[in-house]
Amino acid sequence: MTELSPAKPTVVVVYDVGSASPLEIVRHVGAVADLIFVLAPSEHAVAMEPIICAFAPAVDWIDAETTAQAVRAVGTTDGVVTFSDRRLREASALAAALGHTFHAGDTARLLTDKNAQRIALDAAGLPGPRFAQLRHAKDWQGAVAAVGLPAVLKPTVGEGSIDSYLIDDTDTGSATATRLLSAGDGRTFQLEELLVGVPSGRFGDYVGVESNTVDGVVEHIAITGKFALVPPFRESGQFWPAPVDDATARAARDFTSSALAALGLRNGMTHTELKLTAAGPRIIEVNGRVGGFVNDLALRHLGRDLLAEAALVACRRPLPTSESRTDDVTFQFSSLAPNDTVFIEAVAGVGDVRGVDGVASYHLLVPCPGPLTPGVATQELDLLCGTARDFPAMFALIERAQRTLRFKLRSADGQRRWVAAHELPSAPSTASAVAPLVGSHTQPGTASPPGTIR
Repeated sequence: MTELSPAKPTVVVVYDVGSASPLEIVRHVGAVADLIFVLAPSEHAVAMEPIICAFAPAVDWIDAETTAQAVRAVGTTDGVVTFSDRRLREASALAAALGHTFHAGDTARLLTDKNAQRIALDAAGLPGPRFAQLRHAKDWQGAVAAVGLPAVLKPTVGEGSIDSYLIDDTDTGSATATRLLSAGDGRTFQLEELLVGVPSGRFGDYVGVESNTVDGVVEHIAITGKFALVPPFRESGQFWPAPVDDATARAARDFTSSALAALGLRNGMTHTELKLTAAGPRIIEVNGRVGGFVNDLALRHLGRDLLAEAALVACRRPLPTSESRTDDVTFQFSSLAPNDTVFIEAVAGVGDVRGVDGVASYHLLVPCPGPLTPGVATQELDLLCGTARDFPAMFALIERAQRTLRFKLRSADGQRRWVAAHELPSAPSTASAVAPLVGSHTQPGTASPPGTIR
């Protein structure tokens, strides 16, 4: 068994699929704290167990009290953290059993149940979309009458845009809801009014807000800009700073603070997604963990390690200070597979794209060769990380990299073909004009140059 160091705090990591891999946790969290993993009862966690156990002790999740006893048998602990949405409730219960600070039980529920979250935000007086929950196929007519169309149909509990659909007409919506609710997996679904963002050109009409809350005091670390969504709701990447004006940035931070208070946030990292509408920012969802791939942006743009900071907050330890920051645009971009792709057989151009000036790193995110999941969920093939002097240079760098890469894919009908990355659904626009600043009072073509949001 791995020996725990008395010089560091010891943090319990409740592990499952999430925004940090085992090796990222070992590298970043392990730099500031000793680790004890609690492995979720999932296929993914079981597959990762040999890797995890090579670096740190691990126990299996049973229930809060039994697991707490197993953790105590390993050693004294100082905090609990998770980077997995689907394990927030277990982490909350375990923290309570061990006497540590984490998202309280009610808060953990609100962070993982989209319907309960909407109810809490609505009760706090925060404007948002109309919404209704569907438990059975027969609930469709009442839900669409309450919400109207167009609307978004999505699981009450879920991530990665899995089974999330844009519904434009009643018949399609009824058929989709019936299919999803008749699957026999016990899931419920949410019908929400489609939020419409202000025109934003080549940029997404929504942003992320990365926040750290300690004893109810919120620090908004950064506002994360997004690329335009790939239909229906698939994300292809993000970047710092966000292309928003100062007024919109203030409104985004203030609205996020109000949302976190409404959900009872007291301690921990959060990733909040906001649609930037003509009436102001509106909550898409609040997530109770570090955002996916956000730590790479924080390290390269601010010199901050958010995975390590999340553990230090959990252990009630002071955070390190960092004076490192860049005025460049720090970005990530992912090639997304077509919706009917079931297998990736090969990729070409990896060495060349890593040699492109401005590319910090390039990683495949799926086994190659290996199976892919067809459908509307975000299926990221890779992650391109880079730095550019401004937004036009960022788009040019991405386009160059995309023209370097090719993927050999197999579709559901058995066809195999090489596809250039710039031909995939995620390919960015190649128009030369950069979008204006996003803001409720910004008119296309009249904005001042993008400012840097810290």
